[in-house]
Amino acid sequence: MKKRERVRKKDQEEVVAAKGGGKGAKAPPAKGKGAPPAKGAPAPEEEGEGAKVVFPEAKDHFNDDITQFLEHFSSSRQIILDANTKAAARKRDDEEKAKILEQFEAEKGSEAEKANQIGQERE
Repeated sequence: MKKRERVRKKDQEEVVAAKGGGKGAKAPPAKGKGAPPAKGAPAPEEEGEGAKVVFPEAKDHFNDDITQFLEHFSSSRQIILDANTKAAARKRDDEEKAKILEQFEAEKGSEAEKANQIGQERE
């Protein structure tokens, strides 16, 4: 009978790491957007001012809908409101509020009657 040579765990991990596989080997670092940069690599620059997006222009298209959209897209598209908008808001009178409440109660009552009638017909 042949005796096996005893191998220590540390020696075995070194042999496996040298081969490039096995359970003890570290996983390669993830590549992509979320991965941290490599140790020697410079940090990635953000796309702030350097990369400008060039949008199509209205004069390049024959389709009226596309042309109209691109003209709208190139305009400033700002809604200007006066700073004094709260003073111009209209408030309802007590009479108007009471009228709306009465109308709501009447509609609520008629809907309840209809629901009761439907319930009785089903029975």
